[in-house]
Amino acid sequence: VGAPRSITTFPALSVSYSVPSILVHLHPCILRNYMLSKLRGATLHSRLVLATCSNVSLGTHGLVATLSSVSQPGSTSSSIPPETTADSPNSSRWRGKNAWKLGFLGLTCSGLFGFGFAVALWVTPVLGYICRTWNSLTDFNQSIKDPISEKLLPDPVQPPYYQPPYTLVLELNGILVHPDWKFRTGWRFKKRPALELFLQQLSPYYEVTGSPVLMQLDPQGQYIHYRLFREATRYRNGKHIKDLSCLNRDLSRVILIDWDPNAASLQPRNALIVKKWQGDEADRELIDLAAFLRMLAMGNVEDIRLVLDFYRESDDPLGLFRERHEQLMEEQAKRKESEKASSKSPLPKFTFSGMSRS
Repeated sequence: VGAPRSITTFPALSVSYSVPSILVHLHPCILRNYMLSKLRGATLHSRLVLATCSNVSLGTHGLVATLSSVSQPGSTSSSIPPETTADSPNSSRWRGKNAWKLGFLGLTCSGLFGFGFAVALWVTPVLGYICRTWNSLTDFNQSIKDPISEKLLPDPVQPPYYQPPYTLVLELNGILVHPDWKFRTGWRFKKRPALELFLQQLSPYYEVTGSPVLMQLDPQGQYIHYRLFREATRYRNGKHIKDLSCLNRDLSRVILIDWDPNAASLQPRNALIVKKWQGDEADRELIDLAAFLRMLAMGNVEDIRLVLDFYRESDDPLGLFRERHEQLMEEQAKRKESEKASSKSPLPKFTFSGMSRS
C-alpha cells in the first residue's frame, strides 16, 4: 500500500500527480476531491475543471481522466469557476460558531423593536399622565408654600389722601386675642384688656394689618386697614413665616409684632418679639406697647430697624422700654423742678422813703 499503481499526467500543465493505490479502488467522487485539493495547492495560470463522476472511469490497471477544458495563459476562452465545496470559507461563514452570533443579533434586534413598539404604544400616554400629575402636585405644593401674591397690599395712596407713615403687622392669637374652647360653647375668642385703646391710639400713625377675626373688633374698618389670611405667609419646614417683603411697603417703616421668632425669620430686624398672652385679665402689656409704638411714630424715625435692634437684645423689650420710660419721666420731673427753682428769685423790699431795706 502506498506504491503508485498508475500515473495521471496533464501535459498542458506540466504537472504530474501520483495517485495512491488505495484511492483507485474507492469511489470516483473521493478521487475527484483529492485531485481538486492537489490542483488548488499548485501555482496555476488557468483554471482546470474536472469532469463529473460519470466521466471518470476506473480500471484495474489504470486511471483515465477526461479533461473538459484547459485554459492556457493568454487564452481568450472564458473560464468556468471551480465548484464550491463544504470546506470553502464562503460556505462556512454562515455555519458553526457564527450561526449563534447571527441568531443572537437577530434576537436582540427583534427584542429592541418590540420594546420600542410597546413604549410608543403604551408607555408614552402613561408617561404623559404621570408627568401632568406630577406637575399639578408640584404647582399645588408651591401654591401652599408661597404667598398668594407678590404684592399683598395695594400701592400707597397719594395726596390729597392720607397715608400713615408706618405699617404695623399684628399677630392675632397671643397678641390681641386668646382662643378658648369649651364643651358647651365651642371656640370663643377672648379680647385682650385695653385692645380698643390700643387700636385707637395707633390708627393715626400706623397702617394696621391683621387677621379676619379682627372684623368683629373693628366692624366699620376705622382702625384696621387690611386683613391678611394664612395663605399670605410662606410655608417652610412645617411653619408659617410672615414675609414682609411682599407687603409692597418700605421695610424701614414696617414693624411686625409677634410672640414666635420663627414667624419673623425672614426679616428679624423688623420684628418685635413680645410675650404671649395666655388670657390673663390683669394684663396691661398693650398699654406699654401702644406707648412704645406711639413714641416711635412721634419721633419720626427714618429707619425703625435701628431702634428695634437695641430692644431686641432684651428678653423683655416692653419691660426694658418701661424702665427707660420711667427713668426718662423722672429726669424730666427733676429738670422741671430745677427750672422752677431757678425761676423763683427773692423780691426786693421797699420802704416809704423809696429805699430798700436789706
